[in-house]
Amino acid sequence: KEATGNEPAVYETDAQLVNRYLLSFSRHSAGSRGALAFYAYSAVPALSDVAVLGPVVHGRAGDVDLVVLGPGYVDASDADIAAIRGTAFSEGAYPDGLGGFVVRAVRAEYDAHLRVTPAAFDGPSRELARSAAEARVRAVCEARQRIGASVPAALIQGAAYGDGVSILSVEDLSPVAHTADPY
Repeated sequence: KEATGNEPAVYETDAQLVNRYLLSFSRHSAGSRGALAFYAYSAVPALSDVAVLGPVVHGRAGDVDLVVLGPGYVDASDADIAAIRGTAFSEGAYPDGLGGFVVRAVRAEYDAHLRVTPAAFDGPSRELARSAAEARVRAVCEARQRIGASVPAALIQGAAYGDGVSILSVEDLSPVAHTADPY
């Protein structure tokens, strides 16, 4: 996004550029999954995720749902939806006579409640171990913010342990009951 008088320019990250570059090889196959994802990321480079769902998922012959997760893992704005629709379903990008829809991803929010027992029994190392475990859990949960991804309780518990021996035990007080949803 170009800079304006009130706002600085917004550039895509290296990872976003590489993703869009790799998808660009599919753009010549009008209506393909790769092409639709490429056009969505071209319209809004900062999108967090895109999924292209066809009749196998939604059961509507000849229709495609382009599911988008907005920048920063929030709902895509109306402006983002309009930009994606105008790019992905434009003439030459998508076959005439087929239905194409841009929809917001359904966000599932959850809380992880763990009882973490650090190995250290006194001093600041106990609190450091606990805060490191919390940081690892947050990081693994953020990495799973993808359309169609599930969040297994074992993944969250395993992240709390980390790769060291600073955590003796992790008890999941309310296991996350989130299963994958294609939308």
